[in-house]
Amino acid sequence: MKRAQSGISSMTQRPSLYPRNVLDTLAAQRHAHAERCNGISAPWIASSYVATPTPARYISRLCTQFAHKLPVSFDEQHGRIEFAFGLSHLHADRTGLHITALSNNPQDLDKLKHLIAAHFERFAWQAELSLDWQ
Repeated sequence: MKRAQSGISSMTQRPSLYPRNVLDTLAAQRHAHAERCNGISAPWIASSYVATPTPARYISRLCTQFAHKLPVSFDEQHGRIEFAFGLSHLHADRTGLHITALSNNPQDLDKLKHLIAAHFERFAWQAELSLDWQ
């Protein structure tokens, strides 16, 4: 697992590949523990899935972009970006990229979704991909 900033804890276990509907449940379980989710104890959660043959490429680009200012950890299958107002998890599977955004309130969640989508769409302009948040 790459660490984009020293002293940042990386994910210790790689979960196996999960179907999309399981990811929301896993994110909610993981984020019920504030010590593991940047202080977010009662999160608002949004998720998006994008079908792409190169999900690892987008994990790398998003995490590298945000690593200039934020704590980030990532590898080819998973990414974690810790914003001051929320948290984002990225997960690659065989068919695409799953992105989960978590925050303490709906205003911060909207800001987080917009920020992630703007950067993702900038990187994915040639493939004409966009995020559809649920």
